[in-house]
Amino acid sequence: MRVRSGEIGEITPQALLLHLEAFHQGITVGLSEHPRAPGRKQSPARNLLERLRDQAHSILRFADTPRHVPFTNNCGERALRPVKTQLKISGCHQSEHGATAWLAVRSYLDSARKHGLSAFEAIHRALTGNLWMPPIAQTD
Repeated sequence: MRVRSGEIGEITPQALLLHLEAFHQGITVGLSEHPRAPGRKQSPARNLLERLRDQAHSILRFADTPRHVPFTNNCGERALRPVKTQLKISGCHQSEHGATAWLAVRSYLDSARKHGLSAFEAIHRALTGNLWMPPIAQTD
């Protein structure tokens, strides 16, 4: 399988099994190190381990479908970073219209970048009337 830079490919079944076993074994060891305390209140470590055990399928969903569920939410955080930087520098936008326009341009450039188009190329295409649009996902 060919993988583009920064893109996560499929996880082989052997590697997936190895990592899932290590995940569950780690939780089992952790639970044995942090036994359940009498009463309702548990230690933060015990609470975390129980959530990891009970919600393992949701936590590990990225391993089942790496192309559909990203491993990290860092992509979303990176998309917000320029907005926060702009607000730190200027303190605010001059108007709601200006803020809306600036965010629309940022969104366009960020989407284009995620699809392999440079910011320069995306702006050039927009200004020459050949607006780039993201591909429409095909549903079967």
